[in-house]
Amino acid sequence: MNRFQFEHTLKAAGRIAGVNELIVFGSQAIHGSVTSPPENLVKSVEIDLYVPDSPSLTGDIDGFLGEGSRFHDTNSYYAHGILPDTVILPTGWRERCKTVEIFDSAKRKTVRVLCLSPGDLAISKLAAGRDKDFEFVLTLIKRDIVKTVELENLVQKIPLKKKVWKKKIHENICICEKRSKGT
Repeated sequence: MNRFQFEHTLKAAGRIAGVNELIVFGSQAIHGSVTSPPENLVKSVEIDLYVPDSPSLTGDIDGFLGEGSRFHDTNSYYAHGILPDTVILPTGWRERCKTVEIFDSAKRKTVRVLCLSPGDLAISKLAAGRDKDFEFVLTLIKRDIVKTVELENLVQKIPLKKKVWKKKIHENICICEKRSKGT
C-alpha cells in the first residue's frame, strides 16, 4: 500500500466513523515513521485500525471499508477494524506512536492518525511470529529502522498479565538478530 492509498483509506475511515482520530496497528503503521518505506514493509493491502473515541464504530470500518466491501472491490485495498487488546504491545505504546495528520479536503478537516512506533510494531510482529512477520522485522533491523537492543528493552515493558509472550518475543528477537547477521 503506497502513501496515497494509506491516506485515502484513512480519510474514508474518518468520514465513516465521523471522528478526527484513528490508530493504525499492523504493517501500514510504518508510514508514520518512514517517509519512503521499503516495498516489502508496505506490501499488505490492508490497514489495521482502531477508532479510539468510539470503539463500537471499529466494526463499521469492516462493513464499509473491509475485505470484500465496495471500497475494497473498487480500490484493491481495504481497512480492517481491530481492538487494541488483540495486539501484544509494551506498556506506553500509545505515547510512542507517531502522529500523521491527513487533510481531508472533501470534509475540510484533518484526520489525526496515530501509528505504532517501529519498535512497538516490531514487538507486535514478533508476538505473531509468522514468516511474513519475521521478514518484516528483519527489514526493520537491516534498514536500521529499529535495533535489537531497543526491542529487548521494549520486551521488558510487556504487561505482566501477558508475560507468557515475553519469552516467545525474546526468542524471536534472537532469531531475527541471527538472521540479520547471516548466521
